[in-house]
Amino acid sequence: MNLIADTSAQLDATHLVSTTEQPHTEQHAHAEPPAFYSVIPFALLLLCIAFLPLIHKTEEWWEHNKNRLLVAVSLGLVTLLYYTFIYGHGVVDHGTHELSAPGIPAAIVVLKNAILVEYIPFIALLFSLYVISGGIAFNGNLVGRPRLNTAILAIGAAISSFIGTTGAAMLLIRPLLKANAKRDYVAHTIIFFIFVVCNTGGCLLPIGDPPLFLGFLRGVPFTWTLNLWPMWLAMNLCLLAVYFIYDTIRYKKENREKVEAPPENIEPFALRGGLNFLWLLLVIFCVALLDPSKPVPYTNGWHAPHFFRE
Repeated sequence: MNLIADTSAQLDATHLVSTTEQPHTEQHAHAEPPAFYSVIPFALLLLCIAFLPLIHKTEEWWEHNKNRLLVAVSLGLVTLLYYTFIYGHGVVDHGTHELSAPGIPAAIVVLKNAILVEYIPFIALLFSLYVISGGIAFNGNLVGRPRLNTAILAIGAAISSFIGTTGAAMLLIRPLLKANAKRDYVAHTIIFFIFVVCNTGGCLLPIGDPPLFLGFLRGVPFTWTLNLWPMWLAMNLCLLAVYFIYDTIRYKKENREKVEAPPENIEPFALRGGLNFLWLLLVIFCVALLDPSKPVPYTNGWHAPHFFRE
């Protein structure tokens, strides 16, 4: 998917990236954007992901990973064929910032950019956040009242940018589901959890959201996205307000005696795996400071080797 998305990403060469990479401005200027129709394979892949699981005749076929891989590789090859035979220009290598020759060399650079420059760093970050956050757990007897549910979503919005939307989801989904285990109306809570914790909450740092991380890999400063805090605050406050009102309405229809009944086994509130917060902090520092294209602060110009961060 990264290979196909790389095509659409080339259409978004922003002024911010060009000004943060002054030594390479000339070569970026010579890179021609691909044709608008080159995003068709990427659009088709998104449509497959969205609709094939919903169609009765294809839902079982799509469940097998080999079939998903077949679709992704096929559409990726279409993209490579476009760069080989139709594009007709060179492609900028995101690692060396050199412009390739047209044809097969351009397709090779596209593949290299997708796998080495974007996919591997992204998967390494996602893997670390997923594993570390999965080792943190909250214990306790919680009751899924509207205020508690809204508070959990708000906490998720606050931490998603710093430990990633994946990390925040892994950390909070279990206590949220446990707190609402006795409720009959739960679907809307999960939907808003996806909206807030897994999406809008993660827009303040590149760690929080995959597109922002790809922008960081392209040269956007690590802290630049903090400028989005007014939009982050407005969007999450609106979503939390809508959720609280709707959940309050739904809670009135619940069987209060069942939902609020004292548990058979009293479980004191406790945090397990607290040491993992230290590892999360180290991941943030690694992403922010060990950028191969920039000197590590306070090291007299030392650059981290490629893939040292990963």
